[in-house]
Amino acid sequence: MMPVAWWLLIASWSLTRLALPGVLDLLSRGNALRPNYAGLPIPTAAGLALVVGSTLALAPVGLFISPGPLYYELLLAIWAMGLLGLLDDLAGSRDTRGLKGHLGSIWQGRLTTGGLKALMGGSLALILIVARGWAGPAALLDVLLVALATNTLNLMDLRPGRALKVFLVLALPLVWYGRGVLPGVYLLALVGAVIGYAPWDLRAMAMMGDTGSNALGMTLGLTASWLLPLEVKALLAAVLTGLHWYLERHSLSEVIEHNRLLRCLDRLGRPQVE
Repeated sequence: MMPVAWWLLIASWSLTRLALPGVLDLLSRGNALRPNYAGLPIPTAAGLALVVGSTLALAPVGLFISPGPLYYELLLAIWAMGLLGLLDDLAGSRDTRGLKGHLGSIWQGRLTTGGLKALMGGSLALILIVARGWAGPAALLDVLLVALATNTLNLMDLRPGRALKVFLVLALPLVWYGRGVLPGVYLLALVGAVIGYAPWDLRAMAMMGDTGSNALGMTLGLTASWLLPLEVKALLAAVLTGLHWYLERHSLSEVIEHNRLLRCLDRLGRPQVE
C-alpha cells in the first residue's frame, strides 16, 4: 500500500503543477476572469487543475491493486462536483449568496447555478451512499456529512489559501487515521494536488473557485464517511451544522480578523500582509 500512497502524493503534486499553467492560459483566453477579494481580475475556476492532477494520478491505480468502490466514488465526485462548480464559476450570478439564499431562490421558482449545484450535489451524495448498500439513519447521517463537508469548503474560499488550509487541516488527520487502508490512501491524491496548487492561490494569482472547493469538499466528506466511527461522524456533522448556522449570520473574515491566532494562520504563506 505504501508505494501506491507515495505515487498518489508525488504524482498528483507533479501533475497539478504541470497542468496549472495550461489551465490558467485556457481560462484567461476564455475570459474566465473574476475580481478577487482585492478587486484585481484573476483567472477563476483554477481548481480545474486540481481535478486534472488528481484524476491523472488516480487513473493508473487500478492497474496495480484492486481499487475498491471508494475509488470510483471519489473519481465520480471529483468530476461531477468539479463540473458543477465550473458551471457556477463561469455562469453563476453573485447576486444570490449562501446556501440559504440559493434554496430560497429555488423556493421562489428561480433556479440559480448555486441552487442547481446544491440539488445535484445532494442527490449525488445520496446516490453514492445508498450504492454502498447502506441504509437507515446511519446512511442519512453520511449523506448529511458529505453535503456539509462539500459546502464548508465553499464557505472557506473567500481569501487566498484559506480553503486549501482548511482542507489540509481536515484531510491530514483522516490520512493518518486511515493509514494503510484505501480510503486514507486515496485522499493523498487530493492532498498532493492541493500542495502543488497552493502557491498560485496564496499569491492571489488564481482562484480555485467552486470548481476546486466543491470537488475537495465532497471527497473529504466521502472519505470521512468511510473511515470514521458513527459517534465521530455525528459529532462532526453537528459541528459543521453549527458552523453553517453561524456563518449565515456572521462574516467569517471579520471573525478571523478579530482573533489573533486565526488571523496569523489565515495569512500564513501569503507574500503580502493585507
